[in-house]
Amino acid sequence: MNTELMEKLIRIEAKLDVLLSQSGVKTPDVAAEPVTQVVQIDWYRFTTKQHVALQGVLHYATNAEIASRLNVTENTAKVHVRSICKKLRVKNRKAILRELQDAYRAVDDDAYMRGSGGLPKDWWETYSAPDPFEELYAQERGRN
Repeated sequence: MNTELMEKLIRIEAKLDVLLSQSGVKTPDVAAEPVTQVVQIDWYRFTTKQHVALQGVLHYATNAEIASRLNVTENTAKVHVRSICKKLRVKNRKAILRELQDAYRAVDDDAYMRGSGGLPKDWWETYSAPDPFEELYAQERGRN
């Protein structure tokens, strides 16, 4: 199975999980998991470009969509997503979602903005061109 198809299937599965949980339907793997506290994430560990990619992943964007926002090639967007995986010690987008989705929802807007180097938490949803935050991710500030 090619990577693009696999990524689409992962996004579809994640969306189905959300819809099922919102409708009260319990799936076997969800019902068996104990309720846990939201893990605190050090948002400073990601570069601003990685925050753009991360927000894209958390909003089920494709690599092409992430690349378009960053004005880079699709391969470069893939590199940013892989870098996030490496920092989280996970293997794929689904694992990123599993690791960060609850923490992302829970983090205070101001705390996220400080950790992201100035990119707002709702940037992906409120994006419009020309982007007033482009200078934050157009050139990296040496954060690794």
